[in-house]
Amino acid sequence: APSESDRLALVDMIQSRIDAASPAEGVSVARAAEPLSSAEVQAAARKAASQAVAAKLAAKSGPVAWSPNPETPEQQAAMEEGDAALSRTVAALSAKEFVAAYEALEEAREAFSRAGDEVAQARSMAMDNLYGYILAERERNGRLLKLIRLKELLARKKALEDEGAERIAKAIAASGEGG
Repeated sequence: APSESDRLALVDMIQSRIDAASPAEGVSVARAAEPLSSAEVQAAARKAASQAVAAKLAAKSGPVAWSPNPETPEQQAAMEEGDAALSRTVAALSAKEFVAAYEALEEAREAFSRAGDEVAQARSMAMDNLYGYILAERERNGRLLKLIRLKELLARKKALEDEGAERIAKAIAASGEGG
């Protein structure tokens, strides 16, 4: 069971959060004269524990995307242009048009840089993921092209061997008839 000092610290923490969440009202919801019931303390402790877990998960997940607020109409237009270019990138990737996807991604990067640092930073994770996907697909396609070329070379080698074997067979047959 929590000690009295732990309960008071928890009540103070909860009260400060409530006051911070609604400063305009200035109404305290803590009942200073009445002690909290055991169920109220447990509910508050569960809530604080779940918030702590959420904070830890958020810290582990790293930076997350947010919706930036461009300062000028030009920056807003540039952000919208970049978002449209990102959409074109994803559409091109789904169609396996990697050159078009890369070009659209470059347009998006340029537009986001015109939109300002906050926008560029907010969109950087999506941009980096798309660049990584394009790079992985390019490498995969390179390996696939090498494999196709190797199969073509093997087929050509087999055809030449078959042709050579046929000529040898004809030469042996011709020498057997003539001799």
